[in-house]
Amino acid sequence: EMCIRDRRIDGRTGQFMLAAEVARFRDGTLGPAGITQTANGDLLVGLFSAGRLFRVANPGPRARVAEIALARPVVRLDGLAMAPSGRLLGLEGGAGALLSIDIETGEIETIANGLRGPVNLTVRDGAAYVSESMITNPALFNVNRPPADGFFIRRVPLSFQE
Repeated sequence: EMCIRDRRIDGRTGQFMLAAEVARFRDGTLGPAGITQTANGDLLVGLFSAGRLFRVANPGPRARVAEIALARPVVRLDGLAMAPSGRLLGLEGGAGALLSIDIETGEIETIANGLRGPVNLTVRDGAAYVSESMITNPALFNVNRPPADGFFIRRVPLSFQE
């Protein structure tokens, strides 16, 4: 069963110990693919296949999980990061897009299109850096053809609004 496990290292033994388990993320073929933390410590978790987004408040033994109702379906939700404005950035692999999501209203704005198999991102110095996996390239699945040249990291400048 798909779940998030919040693990801590036991100071005495140096071993991981289970601190929390949330089993609401079993939906679709692939489960959680993107995860990030908000300024107040909540976790935001995206489900890849289902295109759903969840907030995990108070991560740990007393975690509370709530779905964030998105304004539209997101195809292959992946790679999440918080923008300096407090909006969530996420990747829509099915559309090759970088999204800005208002986590209070579920409103979605497309910031960039034309990404090739985007899978992960980070935010630094007013830009989102997106890794492109090329997994949508049919050559990767054809053993008789060589795959496309490499993987890429694309810099996407963020405007003040994101």
